[in-house]
Amino acid sequence: MQKNEFTDRLKETSPVPERISPESIEKKLEAQKRSRISVKRRAVSAAAAVALVVGGSAGYLYKSGYFDKEYVPKTKSIQYEDTASQQGTLINSSESGSGTNKTYKLSGLKTLSYDELGDYIKKNYQHSTYYTSGTDDVFTAMDGISTRNSAITQEAEAVSDGAAADNSDEEKSADYSKTYTQEEGIDEADIVKTDGKSIFYLTAGHIFAIECDSGKMEDHLIDFKELFGDEYKASGAQEMYLDGGTLTVILSSRNSYNYTCWDEDRSSLTNLSLNQPTTNVITFDVSDLDSIKPTGKYTVQGSYVSSRMADSRVYLVTDSNLTYCDTYEKGGIPEFAPIYTVNGSKHYVSSGDIFIPEKTNAPRGYTNLSLIDTKNKCLPIAVKSFLGSGSEIYQTAERLILISAYYDYEADRTRTTLTAIDTADGGLEPIASTSVDGYVKDKYSLSYKNNVLSVVTNESDYDAISYEMHYDNYLYCFDDRLTLLGQTESFGKDETVKSVTYKDNYAYVVTFMQTDPLFAIDLSDPRKPTIVSELKMPGFSTHMRPFTEGRIVGFGNTANEETGRTTGLKLSVYDNSDPNNVKELAKAELTADTADSIDPLYIQVYYSSAATYDEKALLIDPEKNIIAFPYCIHDYRKYESFSDYSTTTGYRFYSYTDEEGLTLKGTYSIKNEHDLDDNMQDKDFIRAAYIGDTYYLFYYCGVISVNAESFEKIDELELKTPYDDETIWYDDEYMTYD
Repeated sequence: MQKNEFTDRLKETSPVPERISPESIEKKLEAQKRSRISVKRRAVSAAAAVALVVGGSAGYLYKSGYFDKEYVPKTKSIQYEDTASQQGTLINSSESGSGTNKTYKLSGLKTLSYDELGDYIKKNYQHSTYYTSGTDDVFTAMDGISTRNSAITQEAEAVSDGAAADNSDEEKSADYSKTYTQEEGIDEADIVKTDGKSIFYLTAGHIFAIECDSGKMEDHLIDFKELFGDEYKASGAQEMYLDGGTLTVILSSRNSYNYTCWDEDRSSLTNLSLNQPTTNVITFDVSDLDSIKPTGKYTVQGSYVSSRMADSRVYLVTDSNLTYCDTYEKGGIPEFAPIYTVNGSKHYVSSGDIFIPEKTNAPRGYTNLSLIDTKNKCLPIAVKSFLGSGSEIYQTAERLILISAYYDYEADRTRTTLTAIDTADGGLEPIASTSVDGYVKDKYSLSYKNNVLSVVTNESDYDAISYEMHYDNYLYCFDDRLTLLGQTESFGKDETVKSVTYKDNYAYVVTFMQTDPLFAIDLSDPRKPTIVSELKMPGFSTHMRPFTEGRIVGFGNTANEETGRTTGLKLSVYDNSDPNNVKELAKAELTADTADSIDPLYIQVYYSSAATYDEKALLIDPEKNIIAFPYCIHDYRKYESFSDYSTTTGYRFYSYTDEEGLTLKGTYSIKNEHDLDDNMQDKDFIRAAYIGDTYYLFYYCGVISVNAESFEKIDELELKTPYDDETIWYDDEYMTYD
């Protein structure tokens, strides 16, 4: 069976959330194709992780009768001594400054004692738990890294309280770009951060601090290997925050955990060292780039999902496996609970802080939510865990919503669990959980305003008679305790959601199959959200955001109206001053000239852009009147085979006025001609930033500075990682960075 036949059959027979659909996976692979780390090795790592997962086809978890109990969570104090038994975490407001703690009667959530949780897990997982043979792990165990963590703590104490300088007085010039954020006051992590003087760039798992002087650049590597030794062999930076003089870095790694399990015939106990993903949050004092110092470190079990920052506190979400060995003795060590470490000391998440949503199949394990004080040595303010896997979060100053897609086998459909956590007072207080039919495309599908949560979903249904998938889209409105208030009628029939944005009391939703309907939905009455207009046009926007008053910018793809096949890139400006009559005011398109194709059966020229799947690749600044996006032209027309090709990569910068529409201000591009065997790295651009009158364009392991007026190159840095041309030990195999 050919690849395209297989993916089509897969979509028809097994509807899945879009984030793990073949199209989404292909996009992620495209984004990672330049990575120097072998995809094969990544697959091996993923397989190792899957081997630890509690059965993906486990039975249903909600037949235990626990959900008829009422439970009002009580605040607990954090315990920093070694937790040999049931000593847990959490909020001590007098010490951590977590604010006034609230107590809620939970809705759609339950929490159990360790003893009840042990019985619950045994009952629901005893026929689906996976065991693995015990081997000595080549990496440092989580509870064996206290020596280096202690060194970090001592280093942090040597730096005065407050660790890194705030530097707010030094930031006299605000003429620099900032990370695009969905909600005011909530910062989002990214791979490029700047304070107007320096730029921090995360590439190939490493971070470079770049001094900038009118386009001239000098780089400083933050060498994790030098700072943390062999522990970094299994680590890689994921995202980061820049908060004054504090750089907060999120790293993923693989550490071993020691468990006591039965042997195969259950005749005796044995100690197993299981390798599991972990996530580290490390803060650095970067006020002096010549002397960057670590100031704190926090580690939690699980793979990194997402994060946010508010008031120098990081809200960190990870997914961890549920490992249950049926050896738990009541009152003993709860090895089935998630683990986190504070300065080398291991802790289990408190039983009162492990929650079970009523509606989820929860086959994978836990979603862990940590609140971390980045100005105080990364000490955790709160740690909560939820049975079930999380895929994304949405956050405002008052609410954090965990989004988890799962397949409901009884209903034979995809559903999404929404779990609400109160963050208004700087703490973490779970409130409620519910679920909706369909999947939620991304965080932009949600909005929380005036105590109402609005959510756009896409539902799918497979017709076994016609062998076709059918789709319906809805917008739901919930109150602050996730009680359903109202919903729209179905819209965008047999089309999927491509992008959503909210402005004032309206939601704007783009769906797509052959054409691009843009729906405006009136939310002024959450009990009756109403579709008030629909604008149809070719192509679709994969991301939309408000630009100026009454104007929305959309970026995505052009498409053939008859087939729906994408043909290029499209930038649009919409007039939403009258939501009842949304109009497209201007557009700029990059499309292939099919007349030059030497073979109409094959694509000879096509356009791609990182911004179609990563909205932070867009540089949009209404005050500077900048709308910029990266692009790549793949051209095979002049070559004898698909092994030979040329690419043109670059950034295009536009401005917009109602009088002149979209105006191309300038382009910086690079053209390469080579074959697939020459191992040449294309400079596919993935980010753009500006400081003053200089643009900085980022590609894999490199950055180019460009004059904002002439678009002439000023300087270029090719960034070399410390693992270049080095072989290291990884997952019981050698892995070479070439």
